[in-house]
Formats: sequence, structure tokens, C-alpha cells
Amino acid sequence: MPTVCTHSPYIRTKQTASLIASELSFPDLISQELLAPGQTDYVSGDYLSEESGRQLVVGHQPYLSQLIDVWCDTSAHTSLSPSGFAIIELIAPCRGGGALLHPAPPGDP
Repeated sequence: MPTVCTHSPYIRTKQTASLIASELSFPDLISQELLAPGQTDYVSGDYLSEESGRQLVVGHQPYLSQLIDVWCDTSAHTSLSPSGFAIIELIAPCRGGGALLHPAPPGDP
């Protein structure tokens, strides 16, 4: 179970993170500007907490789908639908640094 929830500073992601945190009793919610749309380096993982091994990241499309593609080194674009999610076992925030444990639900046609 994740112990930290990092989210974009935008209102909708903050609301989503708060709802999830209240249901799962997360002790920490962290607003991170690096997850806002328009940021150029989602892949670096600079927004991840170094103190927590299991983390939830709430962000925006298409950035999160691209992040899954890079970290899991997928050959096909993994598109998240609105409110979709994926579970990744991340060893390092780099190309191929993670394994997709739970595939993202397919995007809307």
C-alpha cells in the first residue's frame, strides 16, 4: 500500500488525491509543480519522495501515459482513460526502470 501521494498542484488532481488519501488513510499528500501540465520532464521522477518506497502519483494526460511507456519500456502506447491507473514496480526512474504490474485500463475510443 502506498504511503505517500504526490499530485499536480491543479485543483482537480488535488481533489482526486484528497479523495484517495481519505479512503486509503495516506499520511502525506504532496503538491508538486513538476507534475503540472507543460512541465518538460515527467520521466526524471524528480517529484518522487526518496523516503517512501510505495507512492501514488496523480497527474495529467498525456504525460502519465508517456511516463508508463518510458519507465516500463513498452513498445505500444499505454493510454490511460480519465480516472485510469496503472501499477508500476519502479527500480529507477529511467527508460526500462520499471515493470508494469497492472496494465492501464484502455483509453476511450
